[in-house]
Amino acid sequence: RGRIAQTAVAEKQLAAERHDLRHRFNTVLSLLDKGSTPEAVDFIRSSVSHIDEIKHVRYCKNAVISATIEVYAALAKHYGIAFETELDVPEELWVSSEELSVVFANAIENSINAVKELPEDKRVVQIKCISVPQLMLQIRNPIGSRIHFNEAGIPVAAKKGHGIGVWSIEQYCQKNNAVSEYLTEDGWFIFRLGHMD
Repeated sequence: RGRIAQTAVAEKQLAAERHDLRHRFNTVLSLLDKGSTPEAVDFIRSSVSHIDEIKHVRYCKNAVISATIEVYAALAKHYGIAFETELDVPEELWVSSEELSVVFANAIENSINAVKELPEDKRVVQIKCISVPQLMLQIRNPIGSRIHFNEAGIPVAAKKGHGIGVWSIEQYCQKNNAVSEYLTEDGWFIFRLGHMD
């Protein structure tokens, strides 16, 4: 909720800045017309610095999902992980945004944990989500250590106390008529989730 509120504030600030941009251009033109080039340059620098202070990344139209991605993008940055996203998540969903955000959070956290100890050039998490024709999510990361699957094709946690995130994802699937897939392919671990309707 805090991230969503911050997003709303930042977007209002950016909207105001866009509105004021015309006035700023007029000021720069006036200074240049008067031959006050150093003052115009200083004014431009000051304006750019002010806009940079409030810049904000919106990962998708859905505020809850975007806020969730923002949290894990910061965590990935902390570990030096390349965080690649391609998200088409509409503002309104036919499933609970809050419940879906937990799926995103669990799956991304698992990926970050899997790659954070890898050599720097192998630290990458790729996230793709589409909403047409159905809502589908895919998260990929290089494999750090051997992954064990149970007879249902679900990863089994190597350490005691782990694996709750995967269990949570499977509960979401049962509730929301979705299917999950976990596989390894060419050195990558791939998680996919698709909604049946």
